[in-house]
Amino acid sequence: MNIGEALQKANLALMKYHGQTIMVHRNYGTPDAIVTETQGIKTAKEHNPEEVQFLFPKRIDLLDGDVLQVKESHDLWEVVDTEDQVQGNRLIYIQARVEKLTKDGKRKQIAPTESVVFHGPVMGAAVQIGGSQNAQTVTVTNASKVNEDIAQLVHLIESSSLSRLHKDDAVEALNRIKQLDGNEKNDEVLKRVGDRLASVREVIVDCEGLWAVAAPILTGIARYFGLSL
Repeated sequence: MNIGEALQKANLALMKYHGQTIMVHRNYGTPDAIVTETQGIKTAKEHNPEEVQFLFPKRIDLLDGDVLQVKESHDLWEVVDTEDQVQGNRLIYIQARVEKLTKDGKRKQIAPTESVVFHGPVMGAAVQIGGSQNAQTVTVTNASKVNEDIAQLVHLIESSSLSRLHKDDAVEALNRIKQLDGNEKNDEVLKRVGDRLASVREVIVDCEGLWAVAAPILTGIARYFGLSL
């Protein structure tokens, strides 16, 4: 299996577990509007959560100016650029860079937000941060979801073109992170988790196709522990 086949297989596996139904609006807000549906993933840049992009595993009819919407979501995103990601003469995914719109089709100004990350399961209650006009984002991640993410990341790594030694190093580090989650999250444990996350990142970051699909999962694991990559 060449690198293109391996990354294509890994991307399809990612889509199986994390894929979403994406609605593609052509001529949004006009009498000629057309809506189609396809499978994809809405994600964000590792160090800039407001820089959203959509990834599609198969070639689709997508033009600049089309509007994307995760099914059942009210958020609208205008396509400003697309790029094919190809490895080993195989299309791995189509990347669509987008900007957020209001419901009347205008570009939306993003207000500063504050985030709260809860460690472990969260039940009930509302969260209020600052004044009543403040934008608020609450990220809730529980241990079972983190275990699923670790398992999925292991699968992506094993399906990639990395060398056997690099695969073993990354998988060993991820399994150790899973074990550490059973301990109290004190400074010592978090340092050990952070070191292992860094080692996984170092192994996979240069494998472009793998990194593109694995980075959101690795970032989610880091956030669960209150860490950043």
